[in-house]
Amino acid sequence: MTRYKVLALIVAVRLIANLIEFGSLLPPVIKNSELKKIRVNQSIILTNIRENLRERVIRAMPKDEAGVVLGVVLGIKSDLPGWMYNKLVRSGTIHIMVASGFNVMIVGITCLGLITYLVRRRIAVFVSIGIMIFYALIAGWQPPAVRALIMGSILMIGGAWGRRGNVLYTLLVTIVLMFFVDPSILTSLSFQLSVAACIGIFWLAPIVIDRLAWSSIILTKSELLSTWSAQVVTAPLIMIYFGRLSLIALLSNILILPLVPYLMYLGVATLILPLVFSWPTKMLAKLIIELVAIFGV
Repeated sequence: MTRYKVLALIVAVRLIANLIEFGSLLPPVIKNSELKKIRVNQSIILTNIRENLRERVIRAMPKDEAGVVLGVVLGIKSDLPGWMYNKLVRSGTIHIMVASGFNVMIVGITCLGLITYLVRRRIAVFVSIGIMIFYALIAGWQPPAVRALIMGSILMIGGAWGRRGNVLYTLLVTIVLMFFVDPSILTSLSFQLSVAACIGIFWLAPIVIDRLAWSSIILTKSELLSTWSAQVVTAPLIMIYFGRLSLIALLSNILILPLVPYLMYLGVATLILPLVFSWPTKMLAKLIIELVAIFGV
């Protein structure tokens, strides 16, 4: 029975890969002509949406604060001033300027919690997954976002049908899926860091909690353990690729990372109602800028 399940999984993965390649199951006439038009039109639509959202944030607040909000919410780094980018790198917090898997999960969990009050949970799951897909698309469809999208979808669907998912097993299935679709994904630094951070949070952190009783009381409450675990596992990759390791990042991330979800919520609210939410969003972004400036000396 297990062999049949494995075979079915391989077939399903290959089918998904074909579908994602836009038309590999379609006749050659469609693939060679109409398919290119479909891709171009989709790219133009997403680019226009992304640019409209960017302009809305830029009009709502000063340039520095807008650059931080756009980086956190949409992964747009082009509006960050040079001095801010350098301080983010030196403080070890440049990763917050990416529409990461963490952002995708925030979107998914929040939407699921709200929509569940309106419709049945199973329906809410698929609506939430649709919103996650839309967010990942307008945020640039980066490997960490896609990884979180697949993992989140599997865990949400399993939960809706009463199955408690194993996060590490789900991570492995996600890696296999993404590899089948695009084998070069394994060479992506952002993908490697995203997977390493997951391993730190969901494998290393529980081990530390089991071994050190006091850690579950002192560290877990303030999310210090998850932050440190992710940094420990990603540290070798950072050393290999960048030749440096920011020790101050251990402290800077503890203070700055907890603010990121709130900036996500306020940033999305600003995109919807800029006149109402631009001021609190601007003030929170300003606080993050001040903290980055302190740690990025």
